[in-house]
Amino acid sequence: MDRPAATDTATARRCARRDARRPRGSLCATALAMAWLLAATGCEVATIGAPLAAATYQSNTTLEVIVDAYHAQVLAASVTALEDMDMVIESERADEQEGKLVGRTTWGESVVVETEQENGVNSVLSIRVGLLGDVGLSWDIYRSIKRNLYREGLIQLASHRPPHMR
Repeated sequence: MDRPAATDTATARRCARRDARRPRGSLCATALAMAWLLAATGCEVATIGAPLAAATYQSNTTLEVIVDAYHAQVLAASVTALEDMDMVIESERADEQEGKLVGRTTWGESVVVETEQENGVNSVLSIRVGLLGDVGLSWDIYRSIKRNLYREGLIQLASHRPPHMR
C-alpha cells in the first residue's frame, strides 16, 4: 500500500512513525527460528512400558530410564557394561542417594552414566554419550547394563523392554 503524499511535516512524521512500528517480515522469521530451535533440541515425549517397568525419556543428548534396582547395583552393573564394551573408566563417585560414572569410548567420546535413588528400590539411570549425544550408543550401554543386572538376578529382563522393542 502506498503512503499518502505528505503535504505537511506533521503528516510526514505520522507516516514515518507508523512505518517504524510495523515489522516487515520479522515476526515470520522469529516464528520460524523458534520452531527450528525447538525441533533442534530433540524433545520427545516420555514412553512408559508395562506397570512398574522401565519408563524412559529420551532427548538428543540424554537417555533416562527408571530401573527396578538400587542405584549402587545399577552403578556396579554400569562399570561392568562399560568395561565389556572396551571403554575406559575415568572416574566413579557414589554416595547413598546418587552416583556418577565417567568413561571414554575408544574413539575419545565421553560417556557419563548417572544414577539416582528414586524411591524404594527404583533408580533413575541417565546415560549421555559425547557432547551432542549418541542415542544409539546410549541404548547399547543401557541394554548392556540391563543384561548385567539380569545376570546378577536383580531384575527380570522381560519387564524392562521399551515398548518399541517388544
